[in-house]
Amino acid sequence: AVAAPKKYAELAPSEHDLTRVLSVWEKARPIDGSHGYLEQRSISLAVLSDPIFADRIRSDRRGNALFLHHNQDGICGYEVKNRGFTGMSPGGLKGLFSSRPRSTDRELVICETAIDALSFATLFGTVGTRFVSTAGTVSPAQVALLQSAAQKMPTASRILLATDNDPAGRDLAEKIAAALTDSALADRTVEYCLPGGEGDDWNDILRRQVTKTLGVPSLC
Repeated sequence: AVAAPKKYAELAPSEHDLTRVLSVWEKARPIDGSHGYLEQRSISLAVLSDPIFADRIRSDRRGNALFLHHNQDGICGYEVKNRGFTGMSPGGLKGLFSSRPRSTDRELVICETAIDALSFATLFGTVGTRFVSTAGTVSPAQVALLQSAAQKMPTASRILLATDNDPAGRDLAEKIAAALTDSALADRTVEYCLPGGEGDDWNDILRRQVTKTLGVPSLC
């Protein structure tokens, strides 16, 4: 059988070069409105201009969409997306792409990619909701970041595991669920919120809705 292609190419280990990461990020243009690639993925202008995503998304000179990642030390890298291309910043590390937190948030949505997080926001809105994404499979350091993000949610919050509905996505959701099963999170519920049918991600659902081949989905 032919193995399914990986979403992220295996890269040789490289030294973290924060100066290089910041240099590219600072030269990129903040996105607070239209962007060709993101519009092609049906991400709404309302979401792109929402204050919770302010300066979390930029566009480089090639027109790539850059999604900022943070770890416990601050900026650590960015996810890069464009037509036919997915990658991480040269010299960068994976942390979490995240929306700006609000004291009124009562829901944390965890997605595999920033595109899926923005798609979920387009489908269901952003009121009371905090978004994070991992850029694919998670490292131990990212698991710790997810635990910290969940602990920062107010008591009685809901945490939605909105990964892809494929074997890799379900495995990822189970891994995250296990990491969030902790006495420190006993007052927060963790729920699976996988999209549609086999192989779907949240951007698939959004684009099918836009083309009217699928009705408006119900929130998990």
